[in-house]
Amino acid sequence: MATVSTIVASSVVTKETVLETTDGLTLYYFVKGDTGKTTPQCTGTCASTWIPYTLATGTPTGTSDLTASSLGTVTNTDKNAPQVTYKGWPLYTYVKDFGPGDATGNGVGGGSWLAATPDMPQHM
Repeated sequence: MATVSTIVASSVVTKETVLETTDGLTLYYFVKGDTGKTTPQCTGTCASTWIPYTLATGTPTGTSDLTASSLGTVTNTDKNAPQVTYKGWPLYTYVKDFGPGDATGNGVGGGSWLAATPDMPQHM
């Protein structure tokens, strides 16, 4: 859990610009699960693989190349904490990414999980 979460746009191994935590971990969104939903759908055992990117305090911020109005939070009832969103999508990290530049979760689940990008679609 981050105190204040700053999201960074950075290039990874695929050379695609993705959103990352300040620690360099790639952020993902659950395109097939969270579409059309108002609360995060990855809970329980799902959330042990796809870790909700939550805040303990504060509001999420981004680097200058990200639109501040695109950042927000939604209540994650599983964690009882605000989960960071980008363009309305709840964001997650992936348990198999170990450091900066890892994006091993991109496309997992037949494309259910995608790396978050600055130009990803608006949710809902």
